[in-house]
Amino acid sequence: ACVSAISETIASLPLSVYRRTETGRDKATDHPLYRVLHDIPNERQSALEFREQMTAAMLLRGNAYARI
Repeated sequence: ACVSAISETIASLPLSVYRRTETGRDKATDHPLYRVLHDIPNERQSALEFREQMTAAMLLRGNAYARI
């Protein structure tokens, strides 16, 4: 239950890819990883489900792997 509560909460947090600029940072919506991390990593999972699964694996096994 604890792993589920933690992984669901972390997965629900907003995740974006940023680019450093001279004045700070800007969202890098044109970066190839933006769509994978923010929208949809594969055909079977939403980004939220993917992050939840990866977080649960890290909590239970100490690491998580994703094939590119």
